[in-house]
Amino acid sequence: MLLSVRKVLAGVVCFVSTETFVPLISLDTFSTSIDFYKAETPSSEVVYLEEGVKQGLGLIYYGGQLVEWGVGAKVIQPAGFVFLSGVEGRDPETNRPVEGVRAQTRLALDKIKDRLGKAGTSIENVVKFVWYVARRDDKDEFIRSRDEWLAENAPKLLKERSYASTLLLDVGLALPDMLVEIDATAVILQNPQSS
Repeated sequence: MLLSVRKVLAGVVCFVSTETFVPLISLDTFSTSIDFYKAETPSSEVVYLEEGVKQGLGLIYYGGQLVEWGVGAKVIQPAGFVFLSGVEGRDPETNRPVEGVRAQTRLALDKIKDRLGKAGTSIENVVKFVWYVARRDDKDEFIRSRDEWLAENAPKLLKERSYASTLLLDVGLALPDMLVEIDATAVILQNPQSS
């Protein structure tokens, strides 16, 4: 199914999960057109937003089962962006990775939350995560730890899955004991009530 989002004036920003869409984007000075093929989702409704508000693009179901990532997010004319470098679960006091996937995941997400706050936004305003997990066998523990942390610190983000997401497994990270690294991109919204 082809779903099209069009806005007469430029300013539509979409972040789409790599698991679900192949974006076909064309931009010119008068309009923004974003067409993408929709994965198996329960609704094909297109919702237009006011400026400075972030919205999830929906949940994804495969074989009738809800998966752990969402379609992505869209923002109309954000006030700005924050692009964080990869964040790892390395203890700042010892410069060594903390022990285990769960501890590294939680520490990395704590650091992301802190860095976004210092940059003038919040974890709820993340529009893109790239998750790096060094060992495929740690995938389930990583997802449980991530979702547990999000439930405690960003319940709306977890419920809506209002971010694009890419999970990479079996990747070589900077240190042998590093098991998790996370990239995050967030928006700074014009409407502070949305943060």
